[in-house]
Amino acid sequence: MANRDAWVTLTSVDRKIGASADRLDKRIDASVEMLDAKVVRLEKEVDRLDHKIDVKSDEAKRHASILFDATKEQM
Repeated sequence: MANRDAWVTLTSVDRKIGASADRLDKRIDASVEMLDAKVVRLEKEVDRLDHKIDVKSDEAKRHASILFDATKEQM
């Protein structure tokens, strides 16, 4: 007669599948959290760069205006 302990039951398979699914869920959650943190950092960097571009653009406009006024005065 076969050993009953060696039998695979639907309950044991279900437990193994459930445990595997739980581990996979945890890994996916950790990956999503890591990606969320990276997105937040990237958004902050984009905001910083946008501000820097705005400042440089304003400086260039002021400089161009000063040069234009100086050129008009020389004419």
